[in-house]
Amino acid sequence: MQAFEVRALRDSPFGAEIVGLDIRKPLDEHDVVRLHEAFFRHSLLVFRDQKLSPAEQIGFSGRFGDLEIHVQSNYHLRGHKEIFVISNLIEDGRLIGGVDCALTWHSDSSYMRVPSKGSMLYALEVPPVGADTSFATMYAPYSELPSALKTVVDGKKAVHSYLRLQVNQFPERPLTDEQKRMAPDTAHPITPTHPVTGRKSLFLGGDVIAAVEGLPEQEGIEVMREALRFATQPQYVYQHKWQVGDMVFWDNRCALHQGSRYDTVNHRRRMHRTTIAGTAPPSF
Repeated sequence: MQAFEVRALRDSPFGAEIVGLDIRKPLDEHDVVRLHEAFFRHSLLVFRDQKLSPAEQIGFSGRFGDLEIHVQSNYHLRGHKEIFVISNLIEDGRLIGGVDCALTWHSDSSYMRVPSKGSMLYALEVPPVGADTSFATMYAPYSELPSALKTVVDGKKAVHSYLRLQVNQFPERPLTDEQKRMAPDTAHPITPTHPVTGRKSLFLGGDVIAAVEGLPEQEGIEVMREALRFATQPQYVYQHKWQVGDMVFWDNRCALHQGSRYDTVNHRRRMHRTTIAGTAPPSF
């Protein structure tokens, strides 16, 4: 058992910092239970000053569920397919990770039949300016959504499309037939009930949204954009300024995130992401 504290993040609408925990050391079941409880209570956990090998990150992530393998296999860490690399670095003549793949609000793997439980992003190299990640809780916006908009979205499903996301953001990188097979369009409730906390939230996205069932295509997209604008107002957002050794673990079922730009020519960035698979489709 490790002695660690769970401290709510200052000046943030949600999230907590885990203080005094060395992820490299073994965790007993009591530790894992405490972390799970904090994860569900706060939706986002920050671990500072970690020094992790890929195997250690994979091992720690695996204590919280099975790990997903990302559709974009060209950005898997060599020898560790569970890790998706976010980086601007070129090694052996190839870009080792996604550079600009998270600049719009989204939830990781929302296009999968069962969206992911959570993601862990670990910072190995960070630029001196930029590349912050913003996180938005989806609990409070659901509660405070204007009644007219809530009436429209309650009880409806939105279609999440990885193909649409790729076409919108990276038209020069068409998906292979195998990638299309791995991530077909999937409809999810816009206002699901969290499978553990039992709380209602919003389940939104940006370019990944292709339609809202029961509404004309463009009307549905506009409704989702309106909900997204409301849900990502500053009062719902925590902005994380990365330091080397940071690990952030967030709940993809009730939080969105968005990256920011940085000088990719003059500064290096290397991040390793693991994603914990969900166990059941979202429900109303």
